[in-house]
Amino acid sequence: MAEQAHILVVEDDPATLALLSAFLKEAGYAVSTAATAEAMRQAMARAAVDLILLDLNLPDADGVQLAVSVRRQSRVPIIMVTARAQPRDRITGLELGADDYVTKPFHPRELVARVRNVLGRMAPRAEASGSVLYRFSGWEMDLLWRKLVSPQGETITMTATEFDLLAVLVARAGQPLTRDQLLEATGEPGRDVNDRSIDTLVSRIRRKLGDTRGSGPRLIETCHGHGYRFSGEVQTA
Repeated sequence: MAEQAHILVVEDDPATLALLSAFLKEAGYAVSTAATAEAMRQAMARAAVDLILLDLNLPDADGVQLAVSVRRQSRVPIIMVTARAQPRDRITGLELGADDYVTKPFHPRELVARVRNVLGRMAPRAEASGSVLYRFSGWEMDLLWRKLVSPQGETITMTATEFDLLAVLVARAGQPLTRDQLLEATGEPGRDVNDRSIDTLVSRIRRKLGDTRGSGPRLIETCHGHGYRFSGEVQTA
């Protein structure tokens, strides 16, 4: 996938744009560039994009809101690239659907490595399980297109980390998984996941599944002193 992936670099600084484009092309990626939000929309309309590198300080739009707009329509991975280095900015970006968050200044090769890692996570994990579609409690989880669809037919917005964590739990339904096992499954280099954040991720996934206390038997059970277990009945296709 790496040699064929199409990367859209959205950056209003010409020097940074040229540098990123050169490094990505050297790594074997097809690259399109855009210096504004409008140019980004036009580029996405012209051709399918496999990943977006998105600067948050664009002249015609706020990058965070632009990412939200993209996420409502697409699961294309987004790596935010910005000078906004405050922890709250990073947390907000990740919570709103970014797959990674890189602060300036950065080493171009590190950014290329992060691109490679995010794209690698997009490859369906079906190879190990032999299945690309899970159904449970009226939900449908498509590993190939990385979509989670509710019983009402609504596509649920998830970050890449949330999706991967849920996929691991569902693929091993009924088996208690430790936090270390979940970290190993979702904590690739460059991904901001740690032991404590596993609990936060599970909490967010539960909310998106409506899997809250008082809503009936939990789909994701807490195994006290151990980790988590997916307890729903899963069908594969």
